Amino acid sequence: MNIVEALKHTNLFFDLSSTQLANVASFARELAVAQGETIFDQNSAGRDLYVVLRGGVEVSVATDAEDTVLATFSANQSFGEMAMVDEGRRSATARAVENDTVLLVIDTESLMRQCQADTDMGFRIMRHIATDLTLRVRKLDLHFQGQLFWGATGTDLSKLF
Repeated sequence: MNIVEALKHTNLFFDLSSTQLANVASFARELAVAQGETIFDQNSAGRDLYVVLRGGVEVSVATDAEDTVLATFSANQSFGEMAMVDEGRRSATARAVENDTVLLVIDTESLMRQCQADTDMGFRIMRHIATDLTLRVRKLDLHFQGQLFWGATGTDLSKLF
């Protein structure tokens, strides 16, 4: 698959120029992941950003009794960007949930260097990350309001994303 073409259809890179997309593609690689395979574990060091090219990924957190699904991502959606923003450990575990899942793995250190060198690109990417994270927080707020006010139960938050 042409990585530049794939990046054009993602939520983070859709409005970059051809040159900017080529720069991002230069430090991205494809990764095939089998269904059920762990992409990263909760509390592991985070150094890559991921884009789903094909298939699906489920992100969950471990609790005492079970895993709580936070989100499910499909083609052209990104995940793992929190590690790029705060350089912290992974807050959740990501696993492939479909056969033949293919990801685009983007080294965040290289991407940050490119964002510093090309501030227009950096602004656009960070704006998209902020928008995505804000949307997720707003949906979680609505979910928890529902639990507080209407007594809704359940631990599958993936329908929110």
